[in-house]
Amino acid sequence: MQNKFGDMLKKLIQFTNIKLNVIAYHIGYDISYISKWANNTSQPTKKHIERINDTLSSIFAEEIIHKDYAYLFLKEFNIHEPLPTKDIQRFLHTQINNLLNNAYYCSHENFSHSQSNNDIILNSTTIVGRTNIYEFFCHKLAPIINKITPKLEIFITMDILTLLQQKKFFSFLDCCNLTDRQIDIHIGCNLSTLANSDEKLIYSLYKFLNKYFYVNFYIYEDKFFNNSNIFLVKNAFAIQYSLHLDKSIDICTFINNEKIINEIQKRISDTFFNSPIILQPKKEIILNSFHPFFYLNKNFTIFITNGFEFFLPKKSYLKMIDLCKQQNLTDETIASLKNLQIMWEEQFEKNPISFILPELNLMDYIQKGKLIFGDLKYQTTPQEREEQLSYLIQSMYKNPLIDIYLMSQQENVNDINYYKLSYYSNQKIAYFKKNKYLLNKYHLPIYFLKNSLLIQKFDMLFSKFKQTNFVHKYTAEKIENLYLANKSLLHRIMENK
Repeated sequence: MQNKFGDMLKKLIQFTNIKLNVIAYHIGYDISYISKWANNTSQPTKKHIERINDTLSSIFAEEIIHKDYAYLFLKEFNIHEPLPTKDIQRFLHTQINNLLNNAYYCSHENFSHSQSNNDIILNSTTIVGRTNIYEFFCHKLAPIINKITPKLEIFITMDILTLLQQKKFFSFLDCCNLTDRQIDIHIGCNLSTLANSDEKLIYSLYKFLNKYFYVNFYIYEDKFFNNSNIFLVKNAFAIQYSLHLDKSIDICTFINNEKIINEIQKRISDTFFNSPIILQPKKEIILNSFHPFFYLNKNFTIFITNGFEFFLPKKSYLKMIDLCKQQNLTDETIASLKNLQIMWEEQFEKNPISFILPELNLMDYIQKGKLIFGDLKYQTTPQEREEQLSYLIQSMYKNPLIDIYLMSQQENVNDINYYKLSYYSNQKIAYFKKNKYLLNKYHLPIYFLKNSLLIQKFDMLFSKFKQTNFVHKYTAEKIENLYLANKSLLHRIMENK
């Protein structure tokens, strides 16, 4: 449950240790008003809340920067967005403003999920100019979007690959709470643009899905709606826009008339749902039927960002099966685990397979040993991890077609660019798998790629990775030598000593 406005204000005052008279001076109210707000005996009026929260956010952000409390702030207020390397004060201002707005409208007696369009502060309006539109999305629309719970559903008719090249379009998501509710975004993709995309643009798509890890993106062929120029938030508002020659939005009209929104909503949702979907979020993979079918192929590319579930010793499977029974997991999960070891042994004995592992993610697994199989979360012991490594080396000697690639981080690591999205492909079937340890009930953990061109493009991307100077191939001999040379250090890392 979100805090009341007074509770949030009081928490910010206590965290920054700002005096009430300083706040009163900046917002132009008597100190008695601030005291009443913080003690929940009264609230600012709706008419003035936007200005008050904006000013409060500036005061608190400046004080947090002055005291070097930025990281403490993220932890204290349970904010999962990473701290940017630039313009930290603006970032803090946005986060604080969101906290205050969310608290105010959630505690306001007229606010509820079934709010009507009359509850939206903004009137229908037209915005001209790219900078003005960017500011409008981030500072006007984001607070409205933040009020919509427990499910937010957005339809965007523009091509996602074109939008990714616009850089700023999706910035409004950075101003939104993404973790504590279900967010479904339906968006188009132009297949001609996809066909002509190089690996740089496809990597931008991967980074986008990785960055907005908590959003469920549904991507469709856009041939039936690519000229509609509509941005729709279901049951809330719509935006109609026009495009410049460079495909950037230069004029848009905000619409909150309930009758018009309902008409737009019906037309747009029908068009989307009758279009072929090329990337589809799913709650789960049907393990026992899907895995054997997936591993029937003879050529695999696997990019692993959470753990390393392959080449486990036999005792690990027995322990996982026992754990499934203790947790009353489905018979399907148990049957799948029983079959996996045999299936992988057969497939990896002679078939080509490339494993690509980010070094930081691999180190995290070496330290913690966390794995996920369907609904089962399992933690390997240090001994199991060591036996797993030995089994991997033996398997690589037997089958030289097994390739291990380690990827070094190209940029400073934060929550945005830390790899959280694994990729599994057999050239015909492909899917992304999110790190379930980071998810809650609102987030779907699987993306199925349902278009052969999209699979081809991502296969190309990960194939290109292997040719870059930040990805290094490791043979069985090299891995074995590294293991023998660093055995004692590895033991200490595994046991967290």
